[in-house]
Amino acid sequence: ISINKSISIKGLYPTNKPIVHIQFVMENGVQNVEIKNLEMSGNYTDPLTNLPAVISSVFQYNTTGTSYGSLNVTNCNIHDYDKSIFSGSASIVSSVQSISMTGCVVTNVLTNSADCIDFRGGYVANLSLANSTFVNCAPARDFVRLDNSSTAFPGMVSNVLIDHCSLYKVSNTAGKRILYVRFATNTLKVTNSIIAETAALYTNQSLSAQPECSMNNYFNAPAFVTGGTDLAGVKFDLSSNYTILDPGFANPANGNFTISNQTLIDNKIGDPRWRP
Repeated sequence: ISINKSISIKGLYPTNKPIVHIQFVMENGVQNVEIKNLEMSGNYTDPLTNLPAVISSVFQYNTTGTSYGSLNVTNCNIHDYDKSIFSGSASIVSSVQSISMTGCVVTNVLTNSADCIDFRGGYVANLSLANSTFVNCAPARDFVRLDNSSTAFPGMVSNVLIDHCSLYKVSNTAGKRILYVRFATNTLKVTNSIIAETAALYTNQSLSAQPECSMNNYFNAPAFVTGGTDLAGVKFDLSSNYTILDPGFANPANGNFTISNQTLIDNKIGDPRWRP
């Protein structure tokens, strides 16, 4: 579906989300888009072949030389896409004022020949992920990739915030990054989040800012803290308040990430939906 004007697309009942098999294509510098209370599945049956098929990206920016406004994705269940959540190819040299994802669960975005949040030629001013869960996203690629398009957008700053999120087996390959951010000037903040069961690290890029971290928990995710990897140039959590506790997930194999660790519950760490 091409979106070329400001619009809200919402499921009527938050607890009974309509299922759509869709890719939203952002066109012509659309300014205000809200997507809410949907279940978005990348698996569908190709009407031409009657065979199973997979959609590539959830949201794709598709017009170059323009300025986009805001995209807000709230209370959605997103799963089984081949490439990316949000993407703009190297040929799309456009700015995006803000992308926010709040209260969502995103599972199995497989990043085949792509990264999970992937902007190659454009500029994203503000990216915010809050109160959301990401499971098996970018299993062998980077989670957030913002390339250095500062020549086309001089003097700009790209801001990334991950707050009260739970990341499970995200970028689960040694040397892959949660924050592969190479826009010339950037701020990176990760707070109150659980990162679990991954061989990834924050970043090893010279253009990436030192991540500003506070009250995060890393479980079986050693490369996020000092001494966890000897890979050159790695930027660790330098805060004094991180933990490495077992969250005690209820049943991660079946998508239940309810935590039982009382310290994490008391400190309100991770996606709020999983705190009893």
